[in-house]
Amino acid sequence: MKMNEPLFVLRKLKKSFGDREIFDIPYLELLQGKIYAIVGPNGSGKTTILRILNALERPTSGKVFFKGEDLHNSSDVLNLQREMTMVMQNPYLFNTTVYKNVAYGLKVRNLDKKDIKRKVEETLELVGLAHIKERKVTNLSGGEVQRVAIARGLVINPEVLLLDEPTANVDQVNIKLIEEIVLTIKEEKDTTIIMTTHNPTQAYLLADKVFSIMNKSITETYYENIFQGEVRRANGTKIFSKNNIEICLVSDRIGKAIISIDPRDIIISPTPFDSSARNSYRGTIKEISEIRDQVKVVVDAGLDFTVMVTKESCVEMALMIGSEVFVTFKASSVQVY
Repeated sequence: MKMNEPLFVLRKLKKSFGDREIFDIPYLELLQGKIYAIVGPNGSGKTTILRILNALERPTSGKVFFKGEDLHNSSDVLNLQREMTMVMQNPYLFNTTVYKNVAYGLKVRNLDKKDIKRKVEETLELVGLAHIKERKVTNLSGGEVQRVAIARGLVINPEVLLLDEPTANVDQVNIKLIEEIVLTIKEEKDTTIIMTTHNPTQAYLLADKVFSIMNKSITETYYENIFQGEVRRANGTKIFSKNNIEICLVSDRIGKAIISIDPRDIIISPTPFDSSARNSYRGTIKEISEIRDQVKVVVDAGLDFTVMVTKESCVEMALMIGSEVFVTFKASSVQVY
Protein backbone atom coordinates (compact mmCIF):
# COMPACT_ATOMS: atom_id res chain seq x y z
CA MET A 1 0.00 0.00 0.00
CA LYS A 2 1.47 3.34 -1.11
CA MET A 3 1.79 6.22 1.30
CA ASN A 4 -1.36 8.41 1.48
CA GLU A 5 -3.27 5.85 -0.60
CA PRO A 6 -6.84 5.27 0.68
CA LEU A 7 -7.39 1.98 2.50
CA PHE A 8 -10.65 1.36 0.61
CA VAL A 9 -11.81 2.82 -2.69
CA LEU A 10 -15.34 2.09 -3.92
CA ARG A 11 -16.00 2.75 -7.62
CA LYS A 12 -19.43 2.63 -9.30
CA LEU A 13 -20.59 0.20 -6.61
CA LYS A 14 -24.13 -1.10 -6.99
CA LYS A 15 -26.05 -3.79 -5.17
CA SER A 16 -29.44 -5.22 -6.08
CA PHE A 17 -31.55 -8.07 -4.76
CA GLY A 18 -33.65 -9.24 -7.68
CA ASP A 19 -35.22 -6.18 -9.30
CA ARG A 20 -34.72 -4.05 -6.20
CA GLU A 21 -31.66 -1.82 -6.24
CA ILE A 22 -30.34 -1.28 -2.69
CA PHE A 23 -27.68 1.35 -3.30
CA ASP A 24 -25.62 3.04 -5.98
CA ILE A 25 -22.29 4.51 -4.80
CA PRO A 26 -20.40 6.28 -7.61
CA TYR A 27 -17.19 6.83 -5.60
CA LEU A 28 -16.07 6.64 -1.99
CA GLU A 29 -12.69 6.68 -0.23
CA LEU A 30 -11.98 5.41 3.29
CA LEU A 31 -8.67 6.29 4.90
CA GLN A 32 -6.55 4.29 7.31
CA GLY A 33 -6.83 4.83 11.07
CA LYS A 34 -10.20 6.60 10.98
CA ILE A 35 -13.62 5.81 12.42
CA TYR A 36 -16.44 5.84 9.86
CA ALA A 37 -20.11 5.51 10.70
CA ILE A 38 -22.89 4.59 8.27
CA VAL A 39 -26.42 5.56 9.28
CA GLY A 40 -29.74 5.01 7.56
CA PRO A 41 -33.17 3.41 7.97
CA ASN A 42 -33.69 -0.35 8.12
CA GLY A 43 -33.31 -1.96 4.71
CA SER A 44 -31.11 0.82 3.32
CA GLY A 45 -28.14 -1.50 2.83
CA LYS A 46 -25.88 -0.65 5.79
CA THR A 47 -25.06 -4.27 6.66
CA THR A 48 -24.69 -5.19 3.00
CA ILE A 49 -21.98 -2.56 2.56
CA LEU A 50 -20.01 -4.07 5.46
CA ARG A 51 -20.37 -7.57 3.99
CA ILE A 52 -19.12 -6.32 0.62
CA LEU A 53 -16.14 -4.58 2.26
CA ASN A 54 -15.33 -7.87 4.04
CA ALA A 55 -15.62 -9.83 0.75
CA LEU A 56 -18.44 -11.90 2.24
CA GLU A 57 -20.73 -10.72 -0.52
CA ARG A 58 -20.13 -9.53 -4.07
CA PRO A 59 -21.56 -6.30 -5.46
CA THR A 60 -23.92 -6.49 -8.41
CA SER A 61 -21.54 -4.23 -10.29
CA GLY A 62 -18.60 -1.96 -9.57
CA LYS A 63 -15.39 -2.58 -7.68
CA VAL A 64 -13.94 -2.36 -4.17
CA PHE A 65 -10.20 -1.77 -3.90
CA PHE A 66 -8.55 -2.67 -0.58
CA LYS A 67 -4.96 -1.45 -0.19
CA GLY A 68 -4.87 -0.99 -3.95
CA GLU A 69 -6.09 -4.51 -4.81
CA ASP A 70 -9.37 -5.38 -6.49
CA LEU A 71 -10.87 -7.11 -3.45
CA HIS A 72 -13.42 -9.40 -5.05
CA ASN A 73 -11.23 -10.41 -7.97
CA SER A 74 -7.95 -10.85 -6.11
CA SER A 75 -6.16 -14.21 -6.15
CA ASP A 76 -5.25 -13.40 -2.53
CA VAL A 77 -8.76 -12.61 -1.27
CA LEU A 78 -8.50 -14.92 1.77
CA ASN A 79 -5.37 -13.17 3.03
CA LEU A 80 -7.00 -9.79 2.44
CA GLN A 81 -10.02 -10.95 4.45
CA ARG A 82 -7.74 -11.96 7.31
CA GLU A 83 -6.72 -8.32 7.68
CA MET A 84 -10.32 -7.50 8.62
CA THR A 85 -12.76 -8.63 11.27
CA MET A 86 -16.52 -8.23 11.15
CA VAL A 87 -18.63 -8.30 14.31
CA MET A 88 -22.29 -8.92 13.58
CA GLN A 89 -25.25 -7.35 15.37
CA ASN A 90 -26.18 -10.73 16.88
CA PRO A 91 -22.80 -12.48 17.15
CA TYR A 92 -22.44 -16.23 17.50
CA LEU A 93 -20.22 -17.36 20.39
CA PHE A 94 -18.94 -20.85 21.06
CA ASN A 95 -20.60 -22.57 24.03
CA THR A 96 -17.57 -22.28 26.26
CA THR A 97 -15.83 -19.64 28.37
CA VAL A 98 -15.16 -16.01 27.55
CA TYR A 99 -11.40 -16.73 27.49
CA LYS A 100 -11.67 -19.65 25.05
CA ASN A 101 -13.92 -17.67 22.70
CA VAL A 102 -11.41 -14.85 22.50
CA ALA A 103 -8.45 -17.24 22.20
CA TYR A 104 -9.95 -19.21 19.30
CA GLY A 105 -8.62 -17.03 16.46
CA LEU A 106 -5.11 -17.16 17.87
CA LYS A 107 -5.18 -20.93 18.36
CA VAL A 108 -6.10 -21.61 14.74
CA ARG A 109 -3.15 -19.42 13.78
CA ASN A 110 -0.91 -21.73 15.85
CA LEU A 111 0.45 -19.06 18.17
CA ASP A 112 2.52 -20.03 21.18
CA LYS A 113 0.44 -20.60 24.36
CA LYS A 114 2.24 -17.80 26.21
CA ASP A 115 1.54 -15.36 23.39
CA ILE A 116 -2.10 -16.44 23.30
CA LYS A 117 -2.47 -15.90 27.04
CA ARG A 118 -0.85 -12.48 26.89
CA LYS A 119 -2.88 -11.26 23.91
CA VAL A 120 -6.19 -12.58 25.25
CA GLU A 121 -5.70 -11.04 28.68
CA GLU A 122 -4.64 -7.69 27.19
CA THR A 123 -7.71 -7.65 24.94
CA LEU A 124 -10.11 -8.66 27.70
CA GLU A 125 -8.67 -5.86 29.81
CA LEU A 126 -9.31 -3.40 26.98
CA VAL A 127 -13.01 -4.41 26.71
CA GLY A 128 -13.46 -4.58 30.48
CA LEU A 129 -14.07 -8.33 30.76
CA ALA A 130 -10.86 -9.60 32.36
CA HIS A 131 -12.70 -10.30 35.63
CA ILE A 132 -15.10 -12.78 33.97
CA LYS A 133 -12.72 -14.55 31.59
CA GLU A 134 -13.68 -18.01 32.97
CA ARG A 135 -17.43 -17.38 32.83
CA LYS A 136 -19.51 -19.41 30.36
CA VAL A 137 -20.94 -17.24 27.60
CA THR A 138 -24.43 -18.60 28.33
CA ASN A 139 -24.30 -16.56 31.55
CA LEU A 140 -23.54 -13.22 29.89
CA SER A 141 -25.78 -10.24 29.27
CA GLY A 142 -26.39 -9.02 25.71
CA GLY A 143 -23.88 -6.21 26.18
CA GLU A 144 -21.24 -8.59 27.52
CA VAL A 145 -21.78 -10.93 24.56
CA GLN A 146 -21.18 -8.00 22.21
CA ARG A 147 -17.97 -7.06 24.03
CA VAL A 148 -16.72 -10.66 23.87
CA ALA A 149 -17.37 -10.64 20.12
CA ILE A 150 -15.45 -7.37 19.75
CA ALA A 151 -12.57 -8.82 21.80
CA ARG A 152 -12.53 -12.00 19.69
CA GLY A 153 -12.24 -9.90 16.55
CA LEU A 154 -9.73 -7.48 18.02
CA VAL A 155 -7.31 -10.02 19.52
CA ILE A 156 -5.97 -11.00 16.08
CA ASN A 157 -4.97 -7.35 15.56
CA PRO A 158 -6.93 -6.68 12.36
CA GLU A 159 -6.22 -3.66 10.24
CA VAL A 160 -9.97 -3.08 9.82
CA LEU A 161 -12.74 -3.67 12.33
CA LEU A 162 -16.26 -3.78 10.86
CA LEU A 163 -19.01 -3.34 13.46
CA ASP A 164 -22.63 -3.95 12.48
CA GLU A 165 -24.95 -2.07 14.89
CA PRO A 166 -22.65 -2.79 17.87
CA THR A 167 -25.02 -1.29 20.44
CA ALA A 168 -28.39 -2.50 19.11
CA ASN A 169 -30.38 -4.42 21.74
CA VAL A 170 -27.81 -3.49 24.41
CA ASP A 171 -28.52 -1.81 27.76
CA GLN A 172 -27.44 1.78 28.40
CA VAL A 173 -24.45 0.85 30.58
CA ASN A 174 -22.99 -1.42 27.90
CA ILE A 175 -23.73 1.14 25.18
CA LYS A 176 -21.44 3.61 26.96
CA LEU A 177 -18.80 0.93 27.52
CA ILE A 178 -18.83 -0.12 23.85
CA GLU A 179 -18.59 3.52 22.72
CA GLU A 180 -15.55 3.98 24.98
CA ILE A 181 -14.02 0.77 23.59
CA VAL A 182 -14.42 2.00 20.01
CA LEU A 183 -12.59 5.24 20.82
CA THR A 184 -9.87 3.39 22.74
CA ILE A 185 -9.29 0.98 19.84
CA LYS A 186 -8.72 3.90 17.50
CA GLU A 187 -6.36 5.66 19.89
CA GLU A 188 -4.29 2.65 21.00
CA LYS A 189 -4.42 0.34 17.97
CA ASP A 190 -4.67 2.72 14.99
CA THR A 191 -7.33 0.33 13.69
CA THR A 192 -9.67 1.54 10.98
CA ILE A 193 -13.25 1.13 12.25
CA ILE A 194 -16.27 1.11 9.96
CA MET A 195 -19.53 0.81 11.85
CA THR A 196 -23.22 0.93 11.11
CA THR A 197 -25.68 2.39 13.57
CA HIS A 198 -29.35 3.36 13.72
CA ASN A 199 -28.36 6.16 16.10
CA PRO A 200 -27.14 9.35 14.34
CA THR A 201 -26.15 10.88 17.68
CA GLN A 202 -23.82 7.97 18.38
CA ALA A 203 -22.41 8.22 14.86
CA TYR A 204 -21.48 11.89 15.26
CA LEU A 205 -20.13 11.28 18.76
CA LEU A 206 -17.71 8.53 17.67
CA ALA A 207 -16.88 8.90 14.01
CA ASP A 208 -14.39 11.07 12.16
CA LYS A 209 -16.81 11.00 9.24
CA VAL A 210 -20.47 9.99 9.00
CA PHE A 211 -22.15 8.71 5.85
CA SER A 212 -25.92 8.52 5.47
CA ILE A 213 -27.70 6.09 3.15
CA MET A 214 -31.00 7.39 1.90
CA ASN A 215 -32.86 6.77 -1.34
CA LYS A 216 -30.08 4.40 -2.59
CA SER A 217 -27.39 7.07 -2.28
CA ILE A 218 -24.61 7.55 0.27
CA THR A 219 -23.80 11.11 1.30
CA GLU A 220 -22.35 13.18 4.13
CA THR A 221 -25.69 14.94 4.59
CA TYR A 222 -26.86 15.07 8.22
CA TYR A 223 -29.99 12.88 8.20
CA GLU A 224 -32.08 13.01 11.35
CA ASN A 225 -35.75 13.41 12.21
CA ILE A 226 -36.63 10.60 9.80
CA PHE A 227 -40.34 9.83 9.60
CA GLN A 228 -42.43 7.52 7.40
CA GLY A 229 -45.97 8.58 6.49
CA GLU A 230 -48.23 9.94 3.75
CA VAL A 231 -48.04 13.08 1.61
CA ARG A 232 -51.31 14.60 0.37
CA ARG A 233 -52.60 17.84 -1.14
CA ALA A 234 -54.50 20.24 1.10
CA ASN A 235 -55.52 23.84 0.42
CA GLY A 236 -53.02 24.28 -2.39
CA THR A 237 -50.04 22.88 -0.51
CA LYS A 238 -48.47 19.52 0.27
CA ILE A 239 -48.92 18.03 3.73
CA PHE A 240 -47.06 15.13 5.31
CA SER A 241 -49.10 13.30 7.98
CA LYS A 242 -47.79 11.10 10.80
CA ASN A 243 -49.32 10.44 14.24
CA ASN A 244 -51.92 13.19 13.61
CA ILE A 245 -49.08 15.67 13.09
CA GLU A 246 -49.21 17.60 9.80
CA ILE A 247 -46.01 19.00 8.27
CA CYS A 248 -46.01 21.41 5.34
CA LEU A 249 -43.39 20.65 2.70
CA VAL A 250 -42.31 21.41 -0.86
CA SER A 251 -42.42 18.34 -3.11
CA ASP A 252 -44.00 16.74 -6.15
CA ARG A 253 -44.50 13.50 -4.19
CA ILE A 254 -47.95 12.19 -3.32
CA GLY A 255 -48.62 9.07 -1.25
CA LYS A 256 -46.27 7.10 0.97
CA ALA A 257 -42.98 8.84 1.65
CA ILE A 258 -40.04 9.18 4.01
CA ILE A 259 -39.05 12.66 5.17
CA SER A 260 -36.08 13.99 7.09
CA ILE A 261 -35.38 17.35 8.69
CA ASP A 262 -31.86 18.52 9.46
CA PRO A 263 -31.81 19.23 13.23
CA ARG A 264 -29.74 22.33 12.50
CA ASP A 265 -32.68 23.73 10.48
CA ILE A 266 -35.09 23.53 13.42
CA ILE A 267 -35.45 26.52 15.73
CA ILE A 268 -36.26 25.88 19.38
CA SER A 269 -37.73 28.65 21.55
CA PRO A 270 -39.49 29.00 24.92
CA THR A 271 -42.29 31.01 23.24
CA PRO A 272 -43.81 30.86 19.74
CA PHE A 273 -41.17 31.95 17.22
CA ASP A 274 -42.16 34.92 15.09
CA SER A 275 -41.31 33.88 11.53
CA SER A 276 -42.80 32.95 8.17
CA ALA A 277 -41.96 29.28 8.75
CA ARG A 278 -45.07 27.18 8.19
CA ASN A 279 -44.28 24.41 10.66
CA SER A 280 -44.42 25.19 14.37
CA TYR A 281 -45.31 22.79 17.18
CA ARG A 282 -45.50 22.99 20.94
CA GLY A 283 -43.84 20.17 22.86
CA THR A 284 -41.93 19.06 25.91
CA ILE A 285 -38.19 18.45 26.16
CA LYS A 286 -37.57 14.76 26.86
CA GLU A 287 -33.80 14.49 26.35
CA ILE A 288 -30.76 16.77 26.49
CA SER A 289 -27.23 15.57 25.75
CA GLU A 290 -23.90 17.10 24.73
CA ILE A 291 -22.29 16.09 21.44
CA ARG A 292 -18.82 17.58 21.17
CA ASP A 293 -19.35 21.37 21.01
CA GLN A 294 -23.14 21.26 20.62
CA VAL A 295 -26.22 20.17 22.55
CA LYS A 296 -28.80 17.72 21.24
CA VAL A 297 -32.36 18.43 22.41
CA VAL A 298 -35.21 15.99 21.76
CA VAL A 299 -38.69 17.52 21.91
CA ASP A 300 -41.88 15.44 22.10
CA ALA A 301 -44.42 17.37 20.03
CA GLY A 302 -46.47 14.40 18.90
CA LEU A 303 -43.37 13.34 16.98
CA ASP A 304 -39.91 13.35 18.53
CA PHE A 305 -38.03 16.27 16.95
CA THR A 306 -34.26 16.39 17.40
CA VAL A 307 -32.75 19.87 17.49
CA MET A 308 -29.08 20.88 17.64
CA VAL A 309 -28.21 24.09 19.50
CA THR A 310 -25.03 25.66 20.82
CA LYS A 311 -24.16 25.28 24.50
CA GLU A 312 -24.54 29.05 24.89
CA SER A 313 -28.09 28.99 23.48
CA CYS A 314 -29.01 26.08 25.73
CA VAL A 315 -27.92 28.06 28.79
CA GLU A 316 -29.52 31.33 27.63
CA MET A 317 -32.91 29.67 27.08
CA ALA A 318 -32.57 27.63 30.32
CA LEU A 319 -33.53 24.47 28.47
CA MET A 320 -34.27 21.57 30.82
CA ILE A 321 -35.93 18.19 30.59
CA GLY A 322 -39.65 18.75 31.10
CA SER A 323 -39.60 22.33 29.81
CA GLU A 324 -42.34 23.36 27.40
CA VAL A 325 -40.91 24.77 24.15
CA PHE A 326 -41.77 25.40 20.52
CA VAL A 327 -40.00 23.87 17.51
CA THR A 328 -40.20 25.73 14.21
CA PHE A 329 -38.90 25.01 10.71
CA LYS A 330 -39.58 25.96 7.09
CA ALA A 331 -41.40 23.79 4.58
CA SER A 332 -38.25 23.94 2.40
CA SER A 333 -36.23 22.31 5.21
CA VAL A 334 -38.19 19.05 4.81
CA GLN A 335 -36.43 16.56 2.54
CA VAL A 336 -38.70 13.98 0.88
CA TYR A 337 -37.66 10.49 -0.30
